[in-house]
Amino acid sequence: PAPDSIQYLLKRFQLNPAVTAMIGDRSLDVDAGINAGVKTIYFNVDGLNAAPQADFQVDHLEAVSYTHLRAHETHNDRVCRLLL
Repeated sequence: PAPDSIQYLLKRFQLNPAVTAMIGDRSLDVDAGINAGVKTIYFNVDGLNAAPQADFQVDHLEAVSYTHLRAHETHNDRVCRLLL
């Protein structure tokens, strides 16, 4: 999948890809995030485990936290931003 929309948002909001994640409930969403160079979080809403390529998998959105991305934060990055 083309990463154009994610790359547009990265540029528009000056987001650092190293501390930005694409959250999606389909394998295509995860692939778009990978192609855009951001971390990926698969929201396993239907229990199919359909995106093993994701960096992280959650069953509930409440499980998404800053710690999912913290390991990739650099000294100059102050805020973790998520693309929803």
